[in-house]
Amino acid sequence: MMLHKRTSALILTSLAALLAFVTPAAGQTTGLVKAILVDGGDFLQGKRTLEPVSPGRRVSVSSYFMAETEITQEQYKTVTGLEPSLFHNSENPVERVSWYDAVAFCNKLSALDGLKPAYRIEGSNVTWDRSSGGWRLPTEAEFEFAARGGAQGRDFDFPGSNVSDEVGWSFSTSGKQTRPVRSLKPNELGLYGLAGNVWEWCWDWYVYDRSSLPSSNPAGPQVGTDRVNRGGGWNDDFVDSMRPYFRADDGPDSMDSDLGFRIVRTPSGL
Repeated sequence: MMLHKRTSALILTSLAALLAFVTPAAGQTTGLVKAILVDGGDFLQGKRTLEPVSPGRRVSVSSYFMAETEITQEQYKTVTGLEPSLFHNSENPVERVSWYDAVAFCNKLSALDGLKPAYRIEGSNVTWDRSSGGWRLPTEAEFEFAARGGAQGRDFDFPGSNVSDEVGWSFSTSGKQTRPVRSLKPNELGLYGLAGNVWEWCWDWYVYDRSSLPSSNPAGPQVGTDRVNRGGGWNDDFVDSMRPYFRADDGPDSMDSDLGFRIVRTPSGL
């Protein structure tokens, strides 16, 4: 993996085309993926209090549902029929999946759930239909906002704790492998694994200087060579990678044993 500068909840049960909303406050689920409503808001993207200190830049994101965990090997196999991971355990995050694999999974799951696919995929050319309520990858801003606890954020050093080992698997704690997705504490929103275990693909093309990007729902530049990934992984021996501001990037065809993804969707009416 190449790093740059080591630089209220609802239940949604979906059966194919059937979509039904019931009981608030218990999480939002499909038959396959459980997701949590992240109420929109604004935050200081990239804010860091360690050297080099940065005040960050204020950006806002709209509300979205985010998968409670990284996509597991069982979920990935159910949707695609494939088992690409190096570390075999149904409840561990899927890994060794490219960015292209991740967006293809999103469209396949959307079809199973009777949702309009978020992406138009023509070979390596992928475009995002923002009017779609289908499953998709989070933007970098959505990932960081959730990692910081969203509107419920308590300014922790790591997603849900000031102690990295409570919320994320790293090289020194993982046993040199991925671990089950709900095996450590969730953050303030009830989301697991936003630090450590596997890096998570985001939608955005990587750009070092984000100052020229929109401040409302930024989604990266229009073109690039690498896609952003976030959160740190089991193979990292430095805790800085698990902090909410930390960024990494890889070519979209990269497949590593510490690189996976989680999904989000924008529900209508929010």
